[in-house]
Amino acid sequence: MSSKTLAASDATRKTTTMNLLLSLKTLGALSALLLLLPGKLSAFGGEDPLQGKPWHHEDITRKAATDAIYGVGFSPEAANAIAWHADYVDSYLYNPLWWAPGGVPRLKASLSSAPELAKLHFDDLFSSDQVRYMWRRYTSGTIAGLLWARERGDVHAAQNIIGAGLHALQDFYSHSNWIDAPTRRNKSFFEMPIAERNSLNLFTGSYEKESHLGIKDHGKYAPAASLMLQPGVKTLLDLASSGFSPISNTALIQTYKKVRDGVPVKPYIPFTNKTVTLPDNILYLAPAGIAVDNSWLAEIAVEQRGLTDITGAQLFDTAKGLAIKQTAQWLKRIEAEMNKAGAGAFWQQVKTEGASQVEREAPYEKFNQFPYTFLTTGEYPPSPTTGQEFYLRVQLKTSGSAFAGTNADIKLKADGKEFLLDYMPGAAPVLAHDDFEGGDDEVYTVGPFTQLPREITLVNDAPGAGRMFEALKNTFKKAGEKIKDTALSVIAGHADHIGTRKKVWMPEDLAQVTASPQSFALEVNGGDEGYYRVHGQIRKLGERASDDTSEYEVTLNRLECVRESKWDRGSSSDEPFVMAILSSLPGALQDYRSAPFKDVNKGENHPLEARFTTRVPNRYGVLNLPVCVMESDDESAKNRIELSQKFRGQLTEETQEAQKGFLTTV
Repeated sequence: MSSKTLAASDATRKTTTMNLLLSLKTLGALSALLLLLPGKLSAFGGEDPLQGKPWHHEDITRKAATDAIYGVGFSPEAANAIAWHADYVDSYLYNPLWWAPGGVPRLKASLSSAPELAKLHFDDLFSSDQVRYMWRRYTSGTIAGLLWARERGDVHAAQNIIGAGLHALQDFYSHSNWIDAPTRRNKSFFEMPIAERNSLNLFTGSYEKESHLGIKDHGKYAPAASLMLQPGVKTLLDLASSGFSPISNTALIQTYKKVRDGVPVKPYIPFTNKTVTLPDNILYLAPAGIAVDNSWLAEIAVEQRGLTDITGAQLFDTAKGLAIKQTAQWLKRIEAEMNKAGAGAFWQQVKTEGASQVEREAPYEKFNQFPYTFLTTGEYPPSPTTGQEFYLRVQLKTSGSAFAGTNADIKLKADGKEFLLDYMPGAAPVLAHDDFEGGDDEVYTVGPFTQLPREITLVNDAPGAGRMFEALKNTFKKAGEKIKDTALSVIAGHADHIGTRKKVWMPEDLAQVTASPQSFALEVNGGDEGYYRVHGQIRKLGERASDDTSEYEVTLNRLECVRESKWDRGSSSDEPFVMAILSSLPGALQDYRSAPFKDVNKGENHPLEARFTTRVPNRYGVLNLPVCVMESDDESAKNRIELSQKFRGQLTEETQEAQKGFLTTV
């Protein structure tokens, strides 16, 4: 898309064998520390939201962490690491150009963590209490996370936690109404006395939440169509646009769906007095908003905020300047708290050590990491509370031994609450992470609790054997219903298919069978092809208490001709023959085929000598007896053997799913 300048007149217009790695003592200490401190393409991104030039979160973080004027004292290498984490919150959450090099694994990690990453932007807070609560959560969550990282000696996890916190508090100045008041434009949140701060009416723009729920919009934009349709990008956006995707309703995905479907998408900026030049690869979509994430957005934001005493350029410089100042103050406060907790030596490592690209990406992409969730745990937007909240971070390892792992739901229960441990439950396998596969190592955070739980229980909530067997029985019961004449055609000659009927004994039916034979009849009415009745009996041969099974005998005794065929290819008589298969769950198939009966007339009976015996479980066993009556014409004996094999083969195919499932369930 070429460079574009938009004015008002220009435009119209997203079981498991498990090793529990959890120290309640440690979690108790971390939870107590939550109280130490008082109380998307959507962020301070780049001048170009996809290309940077520069990336503002990185720029802000480096300046605050390394410039001597601020006295924070990070080394350039360490500053680069936390600056990368501060910026890449957005790349993992919204940027398809970043997903593409990492392919489906990166996309899965991004979508699985999207609900948590979305909480790091100071968006969708529509009351002063919510704003103050999130300041407290971000800061105290950072302290808890850093002390956790210190226990493990994990500097890179600590840098991820710091960067995530910086992303959020830097966004506060570009997403809130803090800079609307001239008296606040030279003061950070920390510089204003608490009493005065508590009297303010503060809010942030609506982004993830519907516009009508908020006060003012954040504003939304997305990559240009040409970027969305790049081969690697398009493949991932197709997955991300699934109905199960947590970002399916974002501006990015909604715009992509239109682009994919060939619907023209035009840039649209609904304001009247400004002319704004957009980067070549960006579409600005309604609604316009208050976000001051870069200089060209500030030109839109100054009008949306209703400000007349300041220009867009001045507004952006103000927001970025306060973000730099706040970053330095926040890092100093974190350092003080770490020293107070006896973690000063670890903090110095965090301030001086760099990180490789692999070490930077792992906290966002490894399911046993996600360190930033120390800051995001809990509902968002929050319901402010004066009480304490406790959360458990649980790390679960699934054994790598043969047959370990489960597709069942794993739930954690503690203090009367139950939590499903699953990233993206219900999503299609190609989209969602497969939790609790053999060899998995995964982290989950659960809560809140009003007090620290002293005991947890893990529950494998797989469907019970009874439910599984019921499903399998129903699958098995349907076997044989699809057999048609076309499935029974033979290579040479063609026997007419009069009809197929079946008798099924479910467990409750078998429970009524005794040693005395019970008779049954199958009506095979083929219309003009003839009407026959197959007579048989079933009886119980005995029970075996050791494995709770019973043995049954099923016999087919005679074929009765109720009505002859109307036309038999010029023949003056009918020559029917019978094929039957007893299929038991569990158990092998047993088949029978009679020879053709000669010159059969209405009212005649002909003997059948089919006898099957089988043993099945009393609680779950099923017997399925399909019987097929055919009219012999010019086929050979070999053709009838092939016909019988086809009959057996089709029934085998239809029952193998249930047979396999039965063994798996056992």
